[in-house]
Amino acid sequence: MGQSLTLRGIPHSIQRDAWWLTDNRDPGQGSDADKRSRDRRLRLRLMSLVLLIALADLLFWRQRLGLSLPVYACAIFVLSVWNIRPITRLIGPAVLLIVSILPAVEHVQLLSVLFLCAGLTAAVVWATRDLSGLLPAWGAFLCDLPRQWALVLVSPIRFFQNRFASGATANPSWRTLLRNWAFPVGGGLIFAALLLDANPLLYRLFQFELPDLERVIRRGMFWSGLAIALWPLLSAEHSAPATAQPAKSRTAPNLGLNTGSVLRSLWLFNALIGVQTVLDLSILIGGAELPAGMTYAQYAHRGAYPLLLTALLAGIFALLARPFLAEHRALKPLMLLWLAQNIALCASALLRLDLYIDSFGLTYLRIYALIWMCLVATGLGLTAWQVQMGHGNGWLIRRVAVLALGTLYLTCFINFAQIIAEKNLSRHRDDNSYICSLGPMAFGAVVKADRSYLIDDEWCRVKAPEIDGWRDWGFRKWRVRSYGLDAIE
Repeated sequence: MGQSLTLRGIPHSIQRDAWWLTDNRDPGQGSDADKRSRDRRLRLRLMSLVLLIALADLLFWRQRLGLSLPVYACAIFVLSVWNIRPITRLIGPAVLLIVSILPAVEHVQLLSVLFLCAGLTAAVVWATRDLSGLLPAWGAFLCDLPRQWALVLVSPIRFFQNRFASGATANPSWRTLLRNWAFPVGGGLIFAALLLDANPLLYRLFQFELPDLERVIRRGMFWSGLAIALWPLLSAEHSAPATAQPAKSRTAPNLGLNTGSVLRSLWLFNALIGVQTVLDLSILIGGAELPAGMTYAQYAHRGAYPLLLTALLAGIFALLARPFLAEHRALKPLMLLWLAQNIALCASALLRLDLYIDSFGLTYLRIYALIWMCLVATGLGLTAWQVQMGHGNGWLIRRVAVLALGTLYLTCFINFAQIIAEKNLSRHRDDNSYICSLGPMAFGAVVKADRSYLIDDEWCRVKAPEIDGWRDWGFRKWRVRSYGLDAIE
């Protein structure tokens, strides 16, 4: 009786020699290719990191910040996206980067540095992802930065642990090398030290001064901090893109609001704001008398900031009450009246603050309050348009965010120190101590007002802005310095 031959599976030799018959490559070859590609990318990123650290040392170490900051941001961007193709994909991110570094070119301050950092990270993320998902991807990248920095700190420890563990089990040659050379090298160093001490010629030949240990530590910390901060940017291209999460249905917080409560609240709030508006108009425009013992300056200072807070809360209430406006025909007109009265309230607060500035002068806080009041009034106007046209809260929030960011961006190009100095120096009563605290950016206004005696005082900080070179050059510093020195001459 014949027996049939059964082949259980394909022989190993055929599997090995005929891997090309399948759609997938041999796992061993694929993994080797991937490993080589990863190693190559890692080497390139390490080289970029070394270049950026060397450039930072040249630009920033013991140097004042200025034009060096925008130059460094451009270098980070170039080394982060240099291998992205096609090159036309980088046009949009490059324009965004240029727009974000312009405030730092004008003047390096906290706000301009924030715009530079935000624009740089957004440009790098945009270069590696589509514009449609830029905001979620940028937000995910920023939220992931602490984890990335922690990984950078832990990675060297893991590397040496794995290296030593693999060397101890698979390749003990490093132990043999250490055992064979430890004693000869140690003994040679001891004898070399003794011979150098005994031979003046050798001692002079090898004599050198050790650098200051504290300076070395500070510089090493500077380099290490830069490496930790920059590594996520250099690795942004290879990180997984942020996947858009499905929007969760969220209900607005109730806070006890319903159609009846919103209707009654609007009647009450409109009545209260109406009384306040009538009283303000009677005092500010009609010339009504103030309570005994109160000056116009005290009246202005007492009400400006509370009225601003009231208008801000009015906008929040309008957002929360919007879903109920269609449930009663009186709600929409009452809401529009409420918003109009709060815009008038902002105008009243502006008038009060203007009176206070005329009496006590202009300060940074007061000029910021003026800008904030105008922003709140504009936001309330947008809210009224939203209510009238029936747009959603997302429509309003996006436009208010653009309005706020645009205002902050424009303020980066305004020399508030000069405006404050010009306003206060035009008054009959000068506050020289505050003017001197404004610093070098008020130099032009002081020279223009012919108050050069303030510049000559050692305690006064109003001096000509110092520019040592191109690293600390700033357009505002150069402008103020040139104008002031030309006026003095």
